[in-house]
Amino acid sequence: MAYADPNYDPAAAHKYYEEHKKLKGRKTGTKAQRSTKGMNQSQREQWAFARAQLYDQKKQRTEELKAGKKGALSSLSEAGRGITAEKKEITQSLSERQKEQLAAIAEAKKQQKERLQKQATQKIEDLRAQLANMPPEQRKRMSEKIKKSISKISERLKESKERISADTKAEKEAVRNDISGQKKSAAENAAAAKGALKEQRAGVREAYKAASESNKEDYEQALDAAYKRIRG
Repeated sequence: MAYADPNYDPAAAHKYYEEHKKLKGRKTGTKAQRSTKGMNQSQREQWAFARAQLYDQKKQRTEELKAGKKGALSSLSEAGRGITAEKKEITQSLSERQKEQLAAIAEAKKQQKERLQKQATQKIEDLRAQLANMPPEQRKRMSEKIKKSISKISERLKESKERISADTKAEKEAVRNDISGQKKSAAENAAAAKGALKEQRAGVREAYKAASESNKEDYEQALDAAYKRIRG
């Protein structure tokens, strides 16, 4: 965007010159040395006034660029905090879900074992009651057979419990792997999003740098144009 053409009103220029003539060495922000040698009093006054106006425009644009950069970076930082918060929320939710699922598996397997234990105990008690209620001769004859049956029930119960324990371990491991995978995915998504924000921050800084350089160039060109116009 081009700089606004300075006000060349001689009266305004003279007033400005009189108000600021004691401020020797006042910086205008330009590195170029533009001599006032050969200028008449009115030209020197107009040059000082025009230079001040252009410097004020440059200063205002610089502040606008800084504010724009600050606002953009602030928005990106806020977005970054949002990503971190979302990842934390997802991770906590997954941890809670894992805890609930593991507890549910443990409870279900516990009840399964208890049912099997109850059934086996009842069978063993029934067999022992049968044996106890038999006549002596029959009890003597059936004792070894019933003992073997009780032993088989106990063995099958043990095997079933071991199988349930193995299933429990496998199911819990599957839950942990699933939740771990989801957490990893959430972390990767957050990292990717933050990487994109990092690139955007770099883009904002590069854009600010380019705009600042352009502002300086425009300022110098405006000074040259004003100087040539005033000098004639």
